[in-house]
Amino acid sequence: MAVPSFNGAGGFDSQFFAAYKHIYNEGRIQRLAYKNRPFLAMLKKKDIFEGDTYNHSIFFEDPQGGSQTFATAIAQKASSSQGARFVISRGREYQAITIDNEAIQASRSDKGSLLRKKTAESDRIIQEMSRRIDIAIHGTGSGVLASFTTGASLATSTITLDTPALGVRFSVGMYVQFSTTNPMDGTAPALTAGAQSLMVTSRNVSAKTTTLTLSANLNTITGLATTTQYFMVRSGCGLGFGLASPYGGVSGLAAWLPKTAPVAGDNFWGFDRSIDAQRLAGSRYQAVASEKMEVTFQNASAELELQGATADTILMNPINLSNYSQELGTKVRYMSDDKAVTGLNTSSLIVRGQSGDMKAISDPQVEPGTFYMLDSSLWWLATLNGVPHLDTADGMAARREANSDAQEIRWRAWYQLVCDAPGRNMVGTFGY
Repeated sequence: MAVPSFNGAGGFDSQFFAAYKHIYNEGRIQRLAYKNRPFLAMLKKKDIFEGDTYNHSIFFEDPQGGSQTFATAIAQKASSSQGARFVISRGREYQAITIDNEAIQASRSDKGSLLRKKTAESDRIIQEMSRRIDIAIHGTGSGVLASFTTGASLATSTITLDTPALGVRFSVGMYVQFSTTNPMDGTAPALTAGAQSLMVTSRNVSAKTTTLTLSANLNTITGLATTTQYFMVRSGCGLGFGLASPYGGVSGLAAWLPKTAPVAGDNFWGFDRSIDAQRLAGSRYQAVASEKMEVTFQNASAELELQGATADTILMNPINLSNYSQELGTKVRYMSDDKAVTGLNTSSLIVRGQSGDMKAISDPQVEPGTFYMLDSSLWWLATLNGVPHLDTADGMAARREANSDAQEIRWRAWYQLVCDAPGRNMVGTFGY
């Protein structure tokens, strides 16, 4: 009896991949992608990112030609609204799995078993892709995940992260490269000579200390020195973003709302935001030492109201949210949000601001000691197809591998974080 081949026209193979494609509908992908990722879940997704770039305009100043004197008003009538145009390009994320043709044919009488195995693998791929996307939309665009400081000897394969909580960004089997810089302006990090990479072979992550064990000693990396801080990026991800890197990374929250106000010469997607650092790059608040978090939020929301903004969401690391809850004691108030779109339920603390209640949400990808006070209606993802989505460009869910007897299934995401009014948002730091 002839065994059907993978030709997309019928038979077991096409039935299997058709069923595979059917399983990954939009609802299933959302449930896998958004769980425990509050910022990614709350973002509106707009499938509009056609062409090489997206021109995003922000008007930050109204016409200023007015006067109590008629002649002066007429003389200044040429004055118009001022706007910034950001020429934005897409960020990317890719994953793939392989299905051996022999396994496909050997399962032709029980395609369900193969389907279950491959959907389980695909679920994990979507979860990992979404985790990487979530990390990217929080970051500076440099691809830097965390830093560590070398000891007196490089004859070791174990490193200790400078910020322990950022250990959640690393995985066993992940390859990392090392950089001497952590740029905040969209430029690519300066990788060490040779751009060598090592694999993470084990990790021990906690809120107090995090160690990673690498596949070789640090002295195998050219250019590393003792007692020096270095930054790590996932291999192939230290691309930067902006006009100089049209196929680069993602300008995340830390890039849209930098902790240090932009200065002359700033180049954010082709525009110098220093001409109005608040309206184009958000407000900044730095708590004084030992300042209670309740005071911090009151002061920060007052600063935002001064800028004409009203926030509804605060994102902070789980460590800080726990501290805030303990500080409030019996005064703490909770609320639940029914995510009608994603099917997920999230709980949050209620923070009373100057302009009303805000939701304080636990977000593991926000660095400890940092918080973002946001107007959630202003943030969205510009996408090309779903984030993530199954590659079915040729009408099928898989394609032949060139160098092996197997089929390859590809997942990908093309996207960029966008804000309609950065000035109505804030980044802040806690006093303890």
